[in-house]
Amino acid sequence: ALQIGGTEGVSCGGLTVEEGGRVVFGPVGGRLTCTGDVEVKGALTLGSGSELLIDCPENMRYGIFVAKGGSLTARGSHGFERNCVLSAARRDGKHNTFIRFDPEAKGSFRFCELAYLGGRPPKDSRTPHAYGLFFTTGVTVEGCHIHHCYTGVHLITGATTLQHNLFTDNEFALNLYRPTNVTVTGNRFLRNRVGLIASGKHTEASCSVHGNLFEANKVGMEVRGLLAPSRFYGNVYLDNEIGLRIASANAPIAEECFAGNQHAIELAPKTTAARLLNVVFGVFQGERQPNQKADVLVAAPGPSNLTLDNCRFDLDQPVEFAPEAVDAPGGPRWVVSRR
Repeated sequence: ALQIGGTEGVSCGGLTVEEGGRVVFGPVGGRLTCTGDVEVKGALTLGSGSELLIDCPENMRYGIFVAKGGSLTARGSHGFERNCVLSAARRDGKHNTFIRFDPEAKGSFRFCELAYLGGRPPKDSRTPHAYGLFFTTGVTVEGCHIHHCYTGVHLITGATTLQHNLFTDNEFALNLYRPTNVTVTGNRFLRNRVGLIASGKHTEASCSVHGNLFEANKVGMEVRGLLAPSRFYGNVYLDNEIGLRIASANAPIAEECFAGNQHAIELAPKTTAARLLNVVFGVFQGERQPNQKADVLVAAPGPSNLTLDNCRFDLDQPVEFAPEAVDAPGGPRWVVSRR
């Protein structure tokens, strides 16, 4: 195995870990700055005090590719320090990098800092997507701080758990597309343009999003097209412009708490139905924190059905119809039922 370490740091044009090979950062860590791609066909391991920085001349020019059969393992000391870093070398949002896993590669990120990932790639880039950390299955992300990314984590289909992470100051913090047996729990989403997007009309798509905190985001979470096998429950939405946006999804929303948001829930255009079960509006930890404009904003013209099942509202008029719904032919064609 090749060991990297030392207090001065090491620079290289690029790095390839061949099949069967191993590159390990030493026991005291070290910094490796690459001005080219990092290709992992064998095993690359980073521990506490380690930094792997990609120096790109422009957004998404170089990145980390973990090939079929390869593995990337990164682990810091604990969730309070997150002293294992994978990032762009230049932290200005104009020279971002990416980490991309083959469907048959393995990866683990625990107690890491993942920063300045994702962005619009150049036309001749080796990656066609704007995703930062991209994988389909076989990758664990736990206890990490993911910040200042265009798209922090993008997951397609694969089964995994993302827990106890902090997502801050990202454009799109976490994207789940057609998730299958994915659990998102115990995470905090703070000051993102969109905290979490869960989408995909697919009969096998299923995810469980529970016990997360969405705070001070433009949109806390957006659910698009997911069916009943997916579950969203027990999350808290505080001080967002829009806490939860529902776009043509019939997965149940249950036991959520919305307080201090401009709009707690928005039913986006083309939404045909929504069911809210045991949802609390305007109260958090026993204190009144009303949502400023509406508990539920209906932006879809209908005809549609909104079921409010055992919900607790704070406002006298909890459901507000946006102009695009009111001005539809025949007015807002929604059936609102309370149980």
